Amino acid sequence: MEEIINHLMFHVELNERTFVVKDISDLSIDGYFVGISQVSSYPEKDLFWERDRLIVKNVKPGDEKIQLIFKGRGIFKKIKKVTLKILPSKEDEDGDGFPDSMELRGKDVWNFRNWFIHIANSLYYSDTSRWQEEERDCAGFVRFCFIEALRVHNNLWVKKMNYTGPIFEDVQKYNYPNIPVVGDKPFRIVPPPFRGSQDFSYFASSRYLKEYSMTFVTKNVEEALPGDIMIYFHPQDVSFPFHMMIYIGNLGLTDDEGWVVYHTGPVEGGGELRKVKWRDLLNADPAWQPDILNPHFLGFFRFSILDN
Repeated sequence: MEEIINHLMFHVELNERTFVVKDISDLSIDGYFVGISQVSSYPEKDLFWERDRLIVKNVKPGDEKIQLIFKGRGIFKKIKKVTLKILPSKEDEDGDGFPDSMELRGKDVWNFRNWFIHIANSLYYSDTSRWQEEERDCAGFVRFCFIEALRVHNNLWVKKMNYTGPIFEDVQKYNYPNIPVVGDKPFRIVPPPFRGSQDFSYFASSRYLKEYSMTFVTKNVEEALPGDIMIYFHPQDVSFPFHMMIYIGNLGLTDDEGWVVYHTGPVEGGGELRKVKWRDLLNADPAWQPDILNPHFLGFFRFSILDN
């Protein structure tokens, strides 16, 4: 009789199953929950429930779906599965063309920066087949490091990348290729405002990266941060007027400005990666000096998704 009562009393009813999320959030779901002995979820989340409310902790804009599994009391536990649909917010509060759900904040900014600069540095010392030959130019180097910085960096990733750098916490808000709203196409290819995922692409040239996926920061290295992008413009080079370098800073190893890593571009022989001291660039050809008086040096630019 007790088992029959437990079975009949089991009841799960959620008032809402679709949610729009901008940042990592806790969902508070009103409903009716009776006769429950256990509730779990996939992907795994911390859950707390009362008679008329369920709280799902740390829901991410890139989660897409969360399956809740409710189990009843007694020996013959009744089970009910409910799927929550998670939609990333398309709101673009600052009007930069990137939905707020794509923008990184707080600790995630440095999670990204740490991976970005150390992936760039590691590639200089240890090549990987993951970086396709047709992508090997200055902009392709920036795009590749950007995408790899957003991935989950498990042991398999480390092996395939031949990664030799330190290990950091991954970006928590989302991971490539499941970027909110845009999926595996993180770079804008048209000017703001945001209109939809059609504004984005996997590929973007140096010019498009500069104009649509980055913002100008400074021409003064003292105001730049590791992971900012140094950009040059040489209009006499009709085919490739823009050139990009990744400023990786001192990596905690020196007391000066540190290093810059860049790909030379599609020159004879396919080009190569180079790592140079920032100070050494001051003694380079005048057209390549990162000097405030050099009209060809456009300055340091920052990815628009980094909210800092």
